[in-house]
Amino acid sequence: MFLSTFEGANAPFNWDTDIKAVLAASGLPVYFVPMFNQWQAPAPNAYPFVDGLFRWTNPSLGFANDIQVDADYAALRAATGKTWMAGVAPWFFTHYNSKNWGNPEDDQIFFDKWERLLELKPDFIELVTWNDHGESSYLGPVEGVIEDQTWARLPHDALLDLSSYYHTAFKTGSKPAITEEKAYYFYRTHSLNAKATNDPLGLPEEMKMQKDHIFVITMLASAATVVIKSGSKTYDPISVPAGVHKIGVPFQQGTQTVTVRRGSTQVMTGTCATPISDNIQLYNGNIVVDMMTVKGGQVVVPDTTASPTTSTAPDTTAPTRPSTTSKTPITSDSCPNQDRYERKNCRKGDKQSCEAANCCWSPLEEGSGEPWCYLKPAVVTPGCPYQDRYERKNCYKGDKQSCEAANCCWSPLEEGSGDPWCYIKP
Repeated sequence: MFLSTFEGANAPFNWDTDIKAVLAASGLPVYFVPMFNQWQAPAPNAYPFVDGLFRWTNPSLGFANDIQVDADYAALRAATGKTWMAGVAPWFFTHYNSKNWGNPEDDQIFFDKWERLLELKPDFIELVTWNDHGESSYLGPVEGVIEDQTWARLPHDALLDLSSYYHTAFKTGSKPAITEEKAYYFYRTHSLNAKATNDPLGLPEEMKMQKDHIFVITMLASAATVVIKSGSKTYDPISVPAGVHKIGVPFQQGTQTVTVRRGSTQVMTGTCATPISDNIQLYNGNIVVDMMTVKGGQVVVPDTTASPTTSTAPDTTAPTRPSTTSKTPITSDSCPNQDRYERKNCRKGDKQSCEAANCCWSPLEEGSGEPWCYLKPAVVTPGCPYQDRYERKNCYKGDKQSCEAANCCWSPLEEGSGDPWCYIKP
């Protein structure tokens, strides 16, 4: 059993004799990698009974200090021979009476942290989500957000997609070749100068270290230029190299549009449904994240500026997305009512947008945390093995007929997926 903790160094029991030994005696030997120190690496002999040490990312330190503590843990691993598990988090903002905290690391907390950890090469990495929605550190779909978590209704799904690139880089030891070009962009929904009309808590003091920027992360097979239109301001094209690269420019109020070009050719473009506005009642230090792909086009997310409701049922205001005519739809016969625990989330909030995305719609009980909209069971070209989406090598054919004519495998995913529907036979 792999066992970890959040804090617990001063627990009123003995981790070695009361936990590890008891579990081992019952047939569950433990590999113990606790988080006992956030702020600095412990002395080499501090915890002789652990197998390794976990260090959660701590944005309150500021990025330079945060990554220095990671480097200290890397050195501790070399000195003690124990393993080291590092932490990566997508964001941090929480807005309660009891805790009103922000994230001074801004854009560095996720992208820059991943890049640095690839250099330090920890033994394990955990995607840290603190208290999930309430602290803005979620990566997957926003489900189960309670009424007073108004700041936690902004989508972060695209960061989970970006993580898959770094997962591969970490596990293999080298950054993977980019076979599907993508771009990700994120921003806060109001500036640091905004004045909320009905918020006694105020914006956290440490957030003043952040920048009023829109950030773009490009994942490209070759160099290109990025054009950012923020509100009424269109910035001059910014050159970006091949690979994964981050840029940022000051944002303006209004709609945010990002376009990637090569010469006069538009490679991809996206406009997020959530604008920036300083006309606010409550402060929100969270970010909205969107992405776009060459094949799937813009990934549409719902407008999150609408007033929240108390219902925990799926959002029925999500915009629909028409299916792409070049992709052969799966017949309704391939849409069984799957067991809730086998469903893979298609991330659509109502029946119309779910079925338009070529997914299955089957409601569960009110408030269920399992998907109402889920991916159809795999349909694969005869003679082809089904491959996980992240292992597929793109065959670059846009429909079933041309895919199979090229002697490749055809297995559709959800509409708008950036991963190949047509892939080279293993």
